[in-house]
Amino acid sequence: AESESISENIKWAIHKAFQNGSGNTRRRTLGYHWVDGKLTVIPEEAEAVKRIFANFLAGGSHMKTAKELAGEGITSINGKLISVSAIGNILRNITYTGNTLLQKTFIQDPISKKKVMNTGELPQYFIEDDHPAVVTRQIFMAVQDELKRRAKEKTQPVGSKSSFTGKI
Repeated sequence: AESESISENIKWAIHKAFQNGSGNTRRRTLGYHWVDGKLTVIPEEAEAVKRIFANFLAGGSHMKTAKELAGEGITSINGKLISVSAIGNILRNITYTGNTLLQKTFIQDPISKKKVMNTGELPQYFIEDDHPAVVTRQIFMAVQDELKRRAKEKTQPVGSKSSFTGKI
């Protein structure tokens, strides 16, 4: 009960910070660095992020882009090779547009501390022009549309009567 009470107090403070337009994290994002509480662009990393978006819009796959960056020695913020899943996360991260979306995830239970995606259970807070953009909103939206198109294309069988075609 005490843990749940403390959790509720912390949640209240976090929600107040979100309502005031400030997040509760200073998570490092490829292309950005925190300086005096604000995200600032790291030009070398931002160029890699721009290439990821451009390659995807040019028809490149996550795998091809990851291999290309690895071949040039471009690494993630942890100094490791940029993975295929990291490419996907970068392409879906609205932070690169200069905007911030707060409360994308939340802790479901204070005992297990399981983090889950917020799919409407709690309000989300969108802050426009919070920091310098790496890609334009138009490019970001074009990538989101292309991600949806490719996902739909991947699940549709091509020229077959079997519902299992294209699933392997």
